[in-house]
Amino acid sequence: MTDNRYDIVFQGGGANFVNLLPAIESIHESVDRKQLQVKSIYGSSAGAIAAALLATGASIPETIKQMTNGKGYKLASDLQFEGGTVAALAKIAMGYPLIGEEKLLTFLRELLTTREGTAPGAHANLDFKYDVYAIVSDLETSSASKIQLNGRSLDEVCKIICSSCSIPFVFRNHRTFPILGKVFSKNKDLDYARYVDGGLVQNLPVECATTVKGSNPFHTLAIGFDESENDEEKTTESENDVTSAKYGIKDYFKKLASTSIASNVSSSRGLLPASNILKLNPEYGLLAFQTALDDLKNAPEKYREKKLLSDEFLSKIVDRDKSILANENLRKKNPVPSTFDELREACTNLTKSKHPKSVTKSGYTFVEMNSLREKSDPSYSMYDRYFHEFTYQVPDEGMECILLGVSKYDTAEELKTLQQFEVKDDRDEDVEFDVLPIMDISENTKNEELSYVAILLRQKVMPTQSRELKVLQRELIAGGFPDLDDPQKRQDVLDYSPEHGLEYEELTLAFGLSDEAAKRFQVYPLTAAYDKDSEGLNFIQLKKTDAQADFKKMCAPGTIIHAFKNTEPFEEGDAFVVAIKHSSWSG
Repeated sequence: MTDNRYDIVFQGGGANFVNLLPAIESIHESVDRKQLQVKSIYGSSAGAIAAALLATGASIPETIKQMTNGKGYKLASDLQFEGGTVAALAKIAMGYPLIGEEKLLTFLRELLTTREGTAPGAHANLDFKYDVYAIVSDLETSSASKIQLNGRSLDEVCKIICSSCSIPFVFRNHRTFPILGKVFSKNKDLDYARYVDGGLVQNLPVECATTVKGSNPFHTLAIGFDESENDEEKTTESENDVTSAKYGIKDYFKKLASTSIASNVSSSRGLLPASNILKLNPEYGLLAFQTALDDLKNAPEKYREKKLLSDEFLSKIVDRDKSILANENLRKKNPVPSTFDELREACTNLTKSKHPKSVTKSGYTFVEMNSLREKSDPSYSMYDRYFHEFTYQVPDEGMECILLGVSKYDTAEELKTLQQFEVKDDRDEDVEFDVLPIMDISENTKNEELSYVAILLRQKVMPTQSRELKVLQRELIAGGFPDLDDPQKRQDVLDYSPEHGLEYEELTLAFGLSDEAAKRFQVYPLTAAYDKDSEGLNFIQLKKTDAQADFKKMCAPGTIIHAFKNTEPFEEGDAFVVAIKHSSWSG
């Protein structure tokens, strides 16, 4: 049976912890409405605090009240260093942290004890609704370690989270390690002296979540921050350029930390589909707790804005799950073959009787080549994003089935998690449908990497009801252009050769490359056969089109667009081909 529960991953961010609170509240509400099921929760640094709050089921309005009034506000406001640069250097040189971690421990105990009127003792186990893990950087193994919080006392949980939040030199220094080893822990299974801030290695601990047996990256949600939107960091960098006379050791330390963290966050995001990642605006400096709490108390509109973003994010996830469930329920009503290949064969037989004999369509395919980005690029991903939008003319006999080419999938799970579809009529209203995996309905297929699905409309659409049907298709594809990595080839193609009675009136093929990738790769149309299988095709003429405005809204800022459009209609036997090649290719 498919496990539809989600793993939740929280990014660390110091005082930006307060920006995770609206996301926690949104998750609570989705769970209460039985729209979302949670399996496990992971968090690094401040994200570990968020993970614990979510796992305990803590009321977020009550938590906010606690943090912005009385003792909680005082404790959080104490998490800052009041001295100047000379005093900071002196403390660090003597082996002491800038802020004693006892202040952080006291704040954590206060935050996790007062929940809905309960106050568990220091040695009483906290009650968690889900498996929950705090991520730490292990100085002995030089790697990230996850420590499960379930089954531990309040005192242990706070010490583990404190370790996950302990930024070197800020909360821990070398003189604190021997003390921690002897006093801080009475448990033989944990040696707190070897742990520091988890954000140093995995600030967004996606890898810790997705390497667990039975985990699924498409059922992992990452809640983090969009570093490009941090106005405070942008101001700091412009005012404290490394060549500036005002540039000091504090600024240098911040740049070192932010560079390390941004790099590992970018790599972590590349492990998940972009639709599974929520990026919130990080408005505060690492230790700007008082400013963050003041905003939480006096600027509720900021909280509401992030709550709305969180609600919209989860709503899209819930809608996607509903679509998948609808397809599964349809299959349950009919005998389901025991293997995926048998299922495709059965659906193919159904499609042959439903698919129209001829249909005209127009539209575009746009590929955002995220796999060609540098791994340090925040938009890097192992998956390239494909956007297809096609408009079909409804024939006189009506339409109840639309055939679509998709990448080759071996399981139903791959198909339903990597593909998204929408169908709309000419009034832009949604048309209900089901997605059936099928084999090629022609006798021979030239592309072994291509599979097919049938969009089976739940009610036949006649031209009197809608003259056109628009299909929007989104794909995540890993390794879609394997020949680019082949030293003997270094070239690959995106091609359309109509089958099954299709005729294209207008088609645009477009690639989106980062500025750096655009320097390494060339994109151009092909007007002659490029391999043995394409020799019998008639290659149509293409013209370059200025499509920046059309496609730039779909991709990361700064993406370079290469787009081509046919000059005349084309049908079966014709080929529309755009090639991408490495600049070192000499063929």
